[in-house]
Amino acid sequence: MPQWAAIYARLQFTPRLLFSIHWATSGPGFEWPEAYHVTYVPGLEKHIFTASRDGPDAFGCEDHAVGTADNADDLQGAAKKVLTSYSQHQVDEWDQGRWESCNKKG
Repeated sequence: MPQWAAIYARLQFTPRLLFSIHWATSGPGFEWPEAYHVTYVPGLEKHIFTASRDGPDAFGCEDHAVGTADNADDLQGAAKKVLTSYSQHQVDEWDQGRWESCNKKG
């Protein structure tokens, strides 16, 4: 009989919260929160920045990547560059107003 083996290599991804904001409060119980995370991806040696919402109504998904940075980059500077670029894109494309409040810091 042929010999074979199966190896399952699971990568551990640990998203870290950068901060969470409320874009707007439409009324009691109607908030538009968005949380921003950074996750290190071993093997690619990259940090992935993501935006997360409670539903798919805004972009068709709850979570999506908004940018990347090399592992060697200054993470705080990279986060500032990626997230300000993401926010500026929302202003340019959809005339997005300023967010209402910061509700959680990472």
